[in-house]
Amino acid sequence: MHNHESDTNCMTVIVGRKASATGFVIVGHNEDDDWSSVVRHGYVPEMDHMPGETLPAEAGRARIPQVSHTRGFYWSEVCGPNGGLSASDLMVNDRGVYVCSDSAGVTREDGTDSELLTDGGVAYNVRRAVAERASTAREGAEIIMDLARTWGYALSGRLYIVADAVEAYVVQLVRGRRFLAARVPDDAVAAIPNNYVIRSAADAEDVVYSEDLVNYAVGKGWLREGDAFDFYRAYQADANIDRPVNVDRQFYTLLKLTGQRFDRSRLPFAVKAPRQYGIRDVMDALSNHYEDLQADIRTGTGRSPHSTEITRVCRDTTIESTIVQFAPMVKELTLWTAYGRPCAVPYLPIHPLYGAPDAVDRMEDPAACLTAHLTKERAYSGRQGDGWQAFRDFCNELEFFYAACEADLKAVQTAWRERKIVENDRRTEPAQVFDDRQVREALDLLAKFAEAHFHMIPVDAWAPAGDERGAVVFDSPETPSEESLVFCAGGPVRRTRTARAISGSLEQIGSGRYQFSFKRDEMISEPDDAVADEFYLGFATESGNTYVGTVRHRL
Repeated sequence: MHNHESDTNCMTVIVGRKASATGFVIVGHNEDDDWSSVVRHGYVPEMDHMPGETLPAEAGRARIPQVSHTRGFYWSEVCGPNGGLSASDLMVNDRGVYVCSDSAGVTREDGTDSELLTDGGVAYNVRRAVAERASTAREGAEIIMDLARTWGYALSGRLYIVADAVEAYVVQLVRGRRFLAARVPDDAVAAIPNNYVIRSAADAEDVVYSEDLVNYAVGKGWLREGDAFDFYRAYQADANIDRPVNVDRQFYTLLKLTGQRFDRSRLPFAVKAPRQYGIRDVMDALSNHYEDLQADIRTGTGRSPHSTEITRVCRDTTIESTIVQFAPMVKELTLWTAYGRPCAVPYLPIHPLYGAPDAVDRMEDPAACLTAHLTKERAYSGRQGDGWQAFRDFCNELEFFYAACEADLKAVQTAWRERKIVENDRRTEPAQVFDDRQVREALDLLAKFAEAHFHMIPVDAWAPAGDERGAVVFDSPETPSEESLVFCAGGPVRRTRTARAISGSLEQIGSGRYQFSFKRDEMISEPDDAVADEFYLGFATESGNTYVGTVRHRL
């Protein structure tokens, strides 16, 4: 129920400490999930535990023993309609150890649980164990490999990224007990999409792998005896080899960072950096749509780069983007966070080891929430009504008019990023005061941008179960153009759940108030549709002005 193994989730950029203008490792990560997911934020305090305690786990998975003392950590929790997800959360602990992950998509491993796993194996608790137990990135990588050896990994395949101020590791897991891990060279950059990127022990100086990795692949018929070993070719399923969705993102990210075009059939795990990179470079890489390249093809309402057949780095499923900037004092590290698509909403300099900003959202008891993470108790239910939801609404509203205001948005983003990087470096305010102010300033910035570029209007909608038609009621100070009316669900489902006004249905029902009808089956597949609380209306008026609104009430 919680495994959520979409094969096109997430993107990570890693900069080694000698390649970094900060003098420390930099890791940037786009978290991509179904748009029915929401993100909650909190700080789980360090705790002592009683002998015999175990970690809560997914149904059928191993409840591994808890250690006597666990570290405190900042937690970015991703929840869906059925509870917390197994493979999406980001964590950074009080020793400055950071962990995130990218799906490896589908692998060849087809063995049964009884053949591959002990007590059902581990999934979510891989990242939790790193956050609670690791003092360094190296120790975090060793924890992951030990868990794989002892219990077996329960999901199809995944790449875990573990970093601290001086080192970063990528640990590639296959369902069962097999893995290949490598340290990112200090003078290199790496781009991690949703397939295995470490091919063999020759890809880096510091490589660790399970003892029977090669022999197992030969025995399964995935590698011919005597052939050169390639982890990607041996363990990745055919359906996930050379997929443009992954090759493009890795290729264009390396191109953006290094200016070099690499062989698309054998993209490198890590590349020696031709220069040093700063936080701004990683922001730009994670916001990449392949602008000014032949690959930047756009279609549809608003000519947005997100909802197209081409998968960008910043895309329709991106629900949060983060960049960790380590500092000489661990507690002072910055987690630059865009609470939505990074091309659309600003990166905020957040200091997570002081706690999550209340202005974004409030997790009342993070330790209790962690215990309940894999249960229905943490299920997403409706609009959130907080700062995080406001960022999300802006992302969705922007899609209607993206191309028309793209240049202005880039200018606003550039100015914000440059100003905030300097401001963060010179911060004198207490971290929590500073962080809450960043949230308020960002929301105010977006509200002013929206008012200037796509005028906001109130919208109500209803679609009674069993009826063939639904209706939308909205306010407009000008006469709407019926053919321009677009009513759609938020996020990636926009491509398949978009309704136009039924011809002739637009009518004025009061002063500045209008109504039109749409076909219900174009928008809602079931009465309890998971995204039914996020609908948006966009249109142009007969004079050419543009308006957008979020459905605040479903009547």
